[in-house]
Amino acid sequence: MEAAGYKYNVTAKMAALSSRPGFKCPACLHHLPYIYVDENDPMQLTNEIYTQVFWDENETYASAWTLHTKIFSRQCTYIFSGYKEPEEADYRELDGPSFCQEINQAAYDLVLESLEGTRALERFYENGVPMQMMEDNVVIAGPSWLEFGLEYNERIVDGKVDALEIVARSLKTPYEFPYFPKAPDPRCYHYCHLLSPARIAEYIFTDSLRSQLGE
Repeated sequence: MEAAGYKYNVTAKMAALSSRPGFKCPACLHHLPYIYVDENDPMQLTNEIYTQVFWDENETYASAWTLHTKIFSRQCTYIFSGYKEPEEADYRELDGPSFCQEINQAAYDLVLESLEGTRALERFYENGVPMQMMEDNVVIAGPSWLEFGLEYNERIVDGKVDALEIVARSLKTPYEFPYFPKAPDPRCYHYCHLLSPARIAEYIFTDSLRSQLGE
C-alpha cells in the first residue's frame, strides 16, 4: 500500500477488552479494531487497535504472560481504504497465514537485534534455549480467545530441552462473514495472543539459561 501512496498509521490503546468504551464510534462494542480514512486525505489511514495485558500469578516473571491484541485484518484494510475491491482482496492469501506467529517472530527478532554486541546475547547463544514460534491455534469463538493466553511448551529432544515453543491463539473473520445491520459487525477481526518484548528479553537473561547452567 505504501508503494501506491497510502500513509498508514496505527493508534494503539490499552483497554479491558470485554468492556465497552464510553464514546461513540463505528466500533463501539467491546473495543473493536477499525480502520479510519482521513476525510481530507483519502490516502491517510489510521488503524485503531486495542491491547490488554495479562500476568500469570503462578509465574515469577516481572513481564507480562500474554498481550491480548485486537487488530483489523489485512483484507479489510485493503477494502475499506479503497486500495482493492472486495473481489480482489483474497482472504486466504492476505489473512490465511499464521498472522500472530508472524508478529511474535518479528518481536523476537527485534529483541535479539537490540541485544547485538552484549554479553547477555553471547551467553544466550552459547547456553540458552531459543524460543520457537509455532503455527497459530485458530479458534472460532470470542471466549475461546479472550479467556486463554499464550502457551509456553518445552520441547524435549534426547532428554534435553531443545526449544521453548510459543503457541498463540488467533480469532479472525473475513470480509465475507455474515452480519446483520442492527448487530455489531463481526467482520474483519484478527485477534492475537502476542509476546511482550519484555518477556522475550527477561527470558533471554534468565530462564533460557536454566537448562544448561542450572538454577
